[in-house]
Formats: sequence, structure tokens, C-alpha cells
Amino acid sequence: MQVKEKRKYITAEFDEDYLIKVFRWCKSEINPICTFLGGIVSQEAIKVTDKYTPVQQWLRFDFFETIENLPKKINRDLLNCRYDEQIAIFGQEFQEKLKNLNIFMIGAVALGCEYIKNFGLMGISFKNGQITLTDNDNISLSNLNRQFLFHKNDVGEDSSKSFVAKREALKINKDMNIKDYKLLVNDSSSDTFDDEFFEKQDIIISAVDNISARKYIDKKCTFYNKIFINSGTKGTMANSYIYYPNKTICFNDSNIQEEKEIVSCTLKNFPTKIEHCIKFAKNAFIEIFEQSVNNIKLILENEEQFKTILNQISNTLELLLTIEIYKYIINIADSLSEISIIKFAIFIFKYYFDYSIKLLLKEIRESFNNPPSPLEINMDDSNKQLFFESFLHICCDIFNINKNYDYKKIKSEILKEKEQIIIDNKISSHSELIDTFDKDIFERVKKNENKIRDKINSINPIKFLKTMMKIII
Repeated sequence: MQVKEKRKYITAEFDEDYLIKVFRWCKSEINPICTFLGGIVSQEAIKVTDKYTPVQQWLRFDFFETIENLPKKINRDLLNCRYDEQIAIFGQEFQEKLKNLNIFMIGAVALGCEYIKNFGLMGISFKNGQITLTDNDNISLSNLNRQFLFHKNDVGEDSSKSFVAKREALKINKDMNIKDYKLLVNDSSSDTFDDEFFEKQDIIISAVDNISARKYIDKKCTFYNKIFINSGTKGTMANSYIYYPNKTICFNDSNIQEEKEIVSCTLKNFPTKIEHCIKFAKNAFIEIFEQSVNNIKLILENEEQFKTILNQISNTLELLLTIEIYKYIINIADSLSEISIIKFAIFIFKYYFDYSIKLLLKEIRESFNNPPSPLEINMDDSNKQLFFESFLHICCDIFNINKNYDYKKIKSEILKEKEQIIIDNKISSHSELIDTFDKDIFERVKKNENKIRDKINSINPIKFLKTMMKIII
């Protein structure tokens, strides 16, 4: 029996005004939206590395809320200028307001560079308006990966961030009116940024990297009834808030506390404070004595997961370090000898305090005001003695080795072996390092699996605790 299906008609409501807006402006390309979409595309491109999970869905985005409060009668006649796309949406009156804005922006770091670029492309502050930009810092090499207005030849003691940002902004839009300062915004600069200065401003923008500066700026904005725009970034995360006088809470009401996390590029290559060194040492401790020991056990327990961990290390130098640590751990577990631990300690010392320092100086010496110095193994130096004693002590705990060793003998073995441990200056490619590990270590472990299984399973990773300082000191 045949059944004839009736066609089903679905009635859907739609917003006619919404469609009119889409049809009217779908071809307009304005800088803020291009910037937003560029960020989305960039993040999705990064995800090809498997570090992040791609968005497996549609992303719908519109910005119609920005035109909700515009007057009904707007002059959208185009002027045959670079701002016609904005005029087509917001009108000539809006563009005229942008030209006349007085903006005080504090900070010319990553966010500051983005703001300056956007101001230039949007035609902000170049008629009767002015952008006042201040940053007390100079440009260093570590800034270049995210502060795109700066270039390698700008690095140095006399390279003011605010001055260089102004120079590059004028290349984007020669009509911009920018004044630059190399000052902190606090009580010490109150003669420059005085009552008259703040009263003149329309918008205050914070592009600083610490909470205390934001709190000071917010107090000024609250006192002078000024719009305060505050933004911040951390890795792939970001936030942005607009604090409007008498309509929203102020920044200080939000009770945000200063974060103590140290930026990774500062930690690895440009430590300038004792807390940087402490954090660096803690990270190295965890990597060598905890994470690596745990990962080695995966060779026998979960081969695929172990190989995934190796392949996820994209930096070739970091992969070299990781593979060498794995080799030494396996050798110590297999032999349970003091000499294996000594060789391991010498490699770690040479890698962190000699090889990586020389490599850094070779690539970016000019960026240091006070360049670091590579260290040699000198057993008459009490600090170096302490390093090797502590390293040996911790390894004995990991591998369950008796600590009744003769330190004089250990000292002579270190002096004898230090010339034998050489780190090759020619770093192999990522795939070559993986292949070498597979042939030299992985196959060896698999061939002697029954013999080495119990030895690897018996090793104990050491977790970093505050009490670990007693072991080290």
C-alpha cells in the first residue's frame, strides 16, 4: 500500500529590519571587524599544531548593537575617502567625532600596539583631537613576538616604546595627532598629567600589564568623570571592560588582585629578578625529577601516549633536552650506578648554565643591557658543589640508591667526566631527534623489556613541595 506523504511547510518568523541591515552593509569592511575576524582566523590556524582544539561549529557574529543609539537622520553620503566604509554605516557625523577625540593611552605594549594601529586605520584624533601616549619602558627583543609596531633594529637602551609606536602610527596614517611621553602614570608625573590635562580628555585607555597601575588610573577616571577602557591579555585569553561614569561600577570596585605568574619568555630568556630565577629553578625541577620520571614509565605502560608526548614538543631545543633527560633516566635505572647520575648532573649543568646561555647570546646578545655569563664546572666553587651534591641526593631518592657515597670520589669523577659530556652545537631536526630516540633507546627498552620493567617501575618521581628546599639546601 502506497502512502503519499504531504509536503510540510514550516512558517518561520524573521526580522525584516535585521535583513535590511545585512543587505545594506554586508560589503562594508571596517577595521574593528576585520581585526576581530583576523584574530579568529589566527587562532584557528594555530590549532593546526594540535595545541588547541578547533571550533567544530558555526560562529555567528554581528555588531548591530553599535548602531542602536545612532540618530535616525544620519548623513551617509560617501566622501570618496579611506573612511567611506565607516561613513556608510555610522555616518559623517560619527566620523567627525572620531577625528576630534582626545584620548590618553597608558602603555605601548601588545595591546597598546593594537590600539594605535586601530586608531590610525579608523581615522581617530587627527583634526582637533589628540592621542597622548605614554610608556616608561624601552624596547627589548622579547617584546617583538607580540608588539608588532616594533622591529629588531628598534631594540636598545634608547628605544622608547611610546616614541617608536608614534613613529609607526604616523606611517599608518600621517594625519594622526600623537604626543608621546616616557613617563609612568603615578604621583611622580602629576605635574605633566595635571588637572587641566585630565579635564581635556574624552577617553582614558589602560594598556598596562599590572593591577596597581590600573587602580591608579581608575581613581583618576573616577575623580574626573572620564570613560575608562581597560583591557588585558594572557596567552589566548583576553578581556575588555568599559567603565562609564555614574553608570557602571569602577575598576577598583571589582577587587581584582595582582597575579604573580611570570611571562614564559621572561622566565626562559630574560630573567631580571630573583623571583624569575626561583620560578625557573622550580620549573626545571618539576620537568627533570617529576614529569620526566612519570613519562618514562609510559614507555612500557602506554607506548602511543609516550610518543604523543614527544611529538607535541614543537621546539627542537626543548625536544633535545627532553630526549636526553629520558636517556639518562633509563641509563640510571638500568645501571643504578653513581657514575650514571654524575653524567646526568653534568649534562643538566652544561645544558642550563653553559650551552643554552651561549646559544642565547649568539642569537640576541644586543638585546641585553647586562648579558648573562655562561658557567663552567668548577668544583672549588661552593655553589657548584652544592648543585652536584643536591642533584646526587635527589637522584638517590628517585632511584632508591644508598646515599653512603664518598663525596671526594664523586668530586674527582665529576672533574674526570666533565670533558666527556658534550652537547652537539648542530641541533638535529625534530624528526631526526625522534628517529634517533626510537633507534637508540626505545628499541633497546623493548628488547630488554622483562629485564628493565621492574627497574623502571621501581623509580619514584619527586614532587616539588616547599619542604623540598630542605633537600636542596
